[in-house]
Amino acid sequence: MASFLDNCDFNATSTGTGDFVVASAITGHQTPASAGAVNAAVYRYFARSADLSQWEVGYDAYTSASVTLGRTNVLFNSAGTGTGSGQTGAGSKVNFSTVPKVAIVPLAEDMIFPPASTTDNAALRADGTGGRTYQNSALIIADTTAALSRSGGGGVPVEGTNTNDDAASGYVGEYIVATLGYASRVTLTNTTGVSLTSISLGTGDWEASGTGYTEVTGSPANNNYNIVSLSTTNNTLDTTEGLYIYMAPMTISATVANGVGPARKSLSGTTTLYLVSQSAFTAGTFKAWGQVRARRPR
Repeated sequence: MASFLDNCDFNATSTGTGDFVVASAITGHQTPASAGAVNAAVYRYFARSADLSQWEVGYDAYTSASVTLGRTNVLFNSAGTGTGSGQTGAGSKVNFSTVPKVAIVPLAEDMIFPPASTTDNAALRADGTGGRTYQNSALIIADTTAALSRSGGGGVPVEGTNTNDDAASGYVGEYIVATLGYASRVTLTNTTGVSLTSISLGTGDWEASGTGYTEVTGSPANNNYNIVSLSTTNNTLDTTEGLYIYMAPMTISATVANGVGPARKSLSGTTTLYLVSQSAFTAGTFKAWGQVRARRPR
């Protein structure tokens, strides 16, 4: 893709088939340098004689050190020998008999051609691989909210990942998990909450869940409850409905497992979410372990 310059039109220094060396700006216009030309950038040009009997359209790189615009690629010219449509294809340069004037111009090759849309707010998509033609897509983008919908209805399908990777932090589908394994299980104290593990959740909307395991050995007595909770306070149960699970009391040595959630956590800032276990008992040994996890759904 070529670059553009505003109001750039200059006199070359010489006739012939050589590159265009800048002599001066045409009155009311700018030289490439004053228009901000970048060294080695490619520009489209229209060169013509004063009487317009000779002309050439092409593109090449600009060299700032020698203030020169090349003529390597000739698309069209008055001799019909350019490489563009309707020309002979030779790409030969015009042999200017008088010093030409050279303008930096946009050409059709640089233009994007969108269709005359009949669907308000329709997003454009490329039509083919040429890079210049576009057409309406079925995707509709709302003016104010940028909400997406589909022309004709039916919703907008969103393709999920097709490999075993993870969504990046802050993106829909982000998944965070932490596990305290059996080998690292903690010993519980009567009616005292213990945080088994925790995860840090960023600002936003989350669906959180946890699985807690309680192992009882010895001869349990007065085991009134075993609770697992999702809590934002360390070592403290959250007994909000949906954020805890009550496990049946045990009278023999055994292991029980229960899941809590999924539960919504809508967060205004980074928050630590704990998986808390608590049991009430007067005899026996109670140990706990588990996993807490969360996924960002939107």
